[in-house]
Formats: sequence, structure tokens, C-alpha cells
Amino acid sequence: KAGDYIGAIDAYKTALATVQLFRARRLGDIRLQAAAMDQLTAVRLACGEFEAAAAIVERRIELLRPVAHKVEMAWEYTDAFHMAPMVYLGAGDLETARRYGARRRELPLFRQSPHMAVMWLLITASQHWAPIAQLSVEERPVGDTPTVDARRYADGIVSWIEAGRPTTGGIGVAPSAAAMAFGIRGDEDARREWLDITAEMRQIVRSLVGYVTGYAQIFDAMVALHHGQIDEALKTMAPVPQALRRWSDGAWRQWYAAVWAETAVLAAALVDNDHEGMLAAAEKLDAAGCAYQRARTLVLAGGDSRREGEEMMTAIGAAPMTL
Repeated sequence: KAGDYIGAIDAYKTALATVQLFRARRLGDIRLQAAAMDQLTAVRLACGEFEAAAAIVERRIELLRPVAHKVEMAWEYTDAFHMAPMVYLGAGDLETARRYGARRRELPLFRQSPHMAVMWLLITASQHWAPIAQLSVEERPVGDTPTVDARRYADGIVSWIEAGRPTTGGIGVAPSAAAMAFGIRGDEDARREWLDITAEMRQIVRSLVGYVTGYAQIFDAMVALHHGQIDEALKTMAPVPQALRRWSDGAWRQWYAAVWAETAVLAAALVDNDHEGMLAAAEKLDAAGCAYQRARTLVLAGGDSRREGEEMMTAIGAAPMTL
């Protein structure tokens, strides 16, 4: 079976990375140990084993801390602070992901690359619609808020443009997150601006057939749902969550599955005019701490619930929904 085959591959990768780590420890080579830990973290992340992945990435940071000042360790150390936010994002711990992103921003290697330094801060701040909506690529940093993180990223975009717009697909998620925030705020011009940046950063993989990032579909579907484009959201979320099989997808697969399921439930409820079903869904979203999703569901439910949802949308800084 396909599932058994994939499971066997994951087990093999885990065993291989574990052996590599054991050998690196016997040699006493810190850089090789860190590299093996990186591979093991990736396997755990791919398998959805977030607690194990977090434990490994924490050990990797502690291992590298005493030698972080050495030039030959600079990349390993910064990469550890790239993996940490990714792991905690996958686990749903946005606050810890943000803290590691903030620590990554202060690393010396990124002093000349602000767009790379704040990518995880921009991603974890993208839930704050109002402050990010004040951003344009011409603005400069003031203070220390989610808006500032986005402004610092925009400041880095200027350097990226001056460098000839190199393809940096690995950080394309950051402008994609900003585009989502603008879309939910209703600023289509700004959303298009950031989507264009995303497309340029990811142009090297744009032509790959069947390439699914996971995050792009999540962000696009959320904007489509906000503007009442249920058919567009269904089309965007057509690939099943199991289609996300790359190791990096481990950070997004469960988020994708949640939006995938929510899109299907909302579509069914709207087709069936199931007011009570939508209210029940809103209660579950409230219990899960999903304020925006709850507000959206209440608006779609209509009646008095719609008014409550619209008030919640205003309170969290989102634009009025299109129905």
C-alpha cells in the first residue's frame, strides 16, 4: 500500500539520520552533528512528530551556541534558527515560533539581508490584519510591532530588487503571508504588489507540474472565503492534504488540512442552507481559539449571527466580508 511504502521510507530516513548523528558524535565533529540533527529534524517534521522535532532543534541550538561565533559555524547556527520557527509553526505554537524568529533576526549574518532576517516574524505576524495593512514597500521601520517587522521586510525587498531580484523561493512564504493579510483587509492593490514579489521569488519552481506549496493554497483560500468566493476556495484547495509530501510540508500540512476541511464544510452548509450547522461550526472554532474563522462563519450563517460576526471582523481589523 502507498501508506506503508511511505512509512517505510520515513523509517529508513530516520534510521539513516540517527546513524549519521551517532557517527558524528563519535568523531566529535560539532558541524557534522548539527547537520545530522538538521536531517533528523526534517524527517520528524515530515512525519508530523512535532514534539520530537522540537526536542532535536533545541538540542541543535544548544550544541552550536558555544561555537556560534566561528565563521565555519555561522550557517549551521542560522539554519537552526530557521528550523525552530518552522517546527513550532507546524506544532501550532505561534508564540514560540515568533520568539525564535525574533532571535534569528538579531543574528549577525543577516545584518545586510533584512528580508531574510524577518521572514518568520512576518509569517507569525500575518494574523494581525490591521498593523500589516499599514505597510507599503516604501515604508521604513519605526518601533517594534508586527507592522515594523513587515516594514523591515519591505526594506529588505529594496535590497533584493537592487541585487537583481534573485530567486529565493525558500522565503517566498513571507510576502505570500503579507499578501493574505492585505487581502483580508480588502486592499487588493497592496495584495497584488506582494503576490508579484512572491511570484518573482519563486519563479524557479513556478513551472513545475503539480507543485503545491501548501502555504500558498492556504493563504489564497482564506482570502477567497473572506470575499465569498466559495467556488474559488474549493478549486484552490482541491489537492488533498496527503498530496503535501515534501519534508517542509510538515510545517503546513495540518494547517492545510484545517482550511481544506473548513472550506468543504462551509460549502456544504451554504448549499444546504444549514444555519444551525454553521452555528455549531462557529462554536467549535470559538473553542479552538480561532476568532477570525468563527467571525467568518457567523457572517456566512446570516441573520443575527451575521451582525455579530461583522462586529467581530471590525474588532480584529478585517475588512467587511463580501457575500
